[in-house]
Amino acid sequence: MPHSIRRRHILAGLCAAGAVSAILHPSAALAEDQNDNPEEGNGKSAPPLIDPSGADVERASAFTSLVSAQDEQIFHNRPDGARFANSMRSIPHQISASGVAFSNIASEEMADIFSIDAQIAQDLDQTLDAAIQGTSVKFVCQHVAEVNGGRFQLLTYLVERILSPQDVWAESVNYFIRVAEDGSIAKVLRVEPGSWDYVADITKGAFTDNLARLDAESAPSEEFNVPEFTIDDMSREEADGSIMATRALGSDGRKKAAAYALKYWKNYNTAYRTFSGVGGDCTNFVSQCMRAGGWTDVAGLWKSDGAWWYNSLNQSHPWINVGKFRTFALRSGRSKSASHVTQLYNGNVLQVRPTTTWVHSVIVTGRSGTTPLLTYHSSSTRDKPFSAFRKSYNEGASGFKWQFHLT
Repeated sequence: MPHSIRRRHILAGLCAAGAVSAILHPSAALAEDQNDNPEEGNGKSAPPLIDPSGADVERASAFTSLVSAQDEQIFHNRPDGARFANSMRSIPHQISASGVAFSNIASEEMADIFSIDAQIAQDLDQTLDAAIQGTSVKFVCQHVAEVNGGRFQLLTYLVERILSPQDVWAESVNYFIRVAEDGSIAKVLRVEPGSWDYVADITKGAFTDNLARLDAESAPSEEFNVPEFTIDDMSREEADGSIMATRALGSDGRKKAAAYALKYWKNYNTAYRTFSGVGGDCTNFVSQCMRAGGWTDVAGLWKSDGAWWYNSLNQSHPWINVGKFRTFALRSGRSKSASHVTQLYNGNVLQVRPTTTWVHSVIVTGRSGTTPLLTYHSSSTRDKPFSAFRKSYNEGASGFKWQFHLT
């Protein structure tokens, strides 16, 4: 990847009640069974969002300082062993000294979250070319709802971690907070793909339903440049074995697919519908990338596993459905299965089945050493190392499977 890629900066600030970020995606975003008619709502009215109070703003500010300090402590460059040991030892102190009032349960939940990050950081030391060179946690917006007498906050951040002068791992991160009657934090959850259902159930859809209907994003103050992948990037790939030369897109097509992903990972392409909150946008995004790389539409009935198309009125199931995309790609010969993740390069696709259902599609947009960097929607993420991405899943679960597509 070129030296011209620059970090992206998001304007920090408190979102108005009616202005939300498209980076918030409910867990349905990863469901196998996309809605047949995604434009149709469920007919239920979610509780309205309310304007944050002064206490909400103060709580969010103190919480942001804690999250930012811990991210710097855990991920920033320092000796491998010392970083992990110091991070683990400092977690309880950092939480208690943060100025944020936590219940005992919430304090333990925050410690668990930071401990997971420390484990990820330790793994990154062993898999990336170099340690992370810097971190940034930017507050994007917050939303507040009152449901059944309880008060809830959803805080959204853009987290950036510099992997190299060329690569920045950036992703939207959401914290779901239940506020106690005295204003302290009673419970806290960092919202992972599988936990949006929990948020929806607890709040009767106050966040997930309202956010899914809106398509406004926080305005960027600087865009990432679209990369021009170098000859060295692709020659390393083609040298990886004869299987690499058998794929459908070709090296130029894969470069175009990866460049498309890096251009639209956060600012969605308005030429396409978004399926955030109504089945999920991850496979829709990957399909757009494949079309940009050179995949041509295949006509057929919209429910057919052999059809892959999109138009102004509708789209085929394999265009938006995780499992059906996998079936189409392999059966059509447009992708071949790789045996190991280290065989994936720019423009290749990775999918995951945690138990019995294929739930997520992502595209490779870079490498650090032998570790692919992943970009995807649901929620919006750029260049996340595979070694961090895999921490969201239990690879020992019955039925678990990765699908590595050589496109």
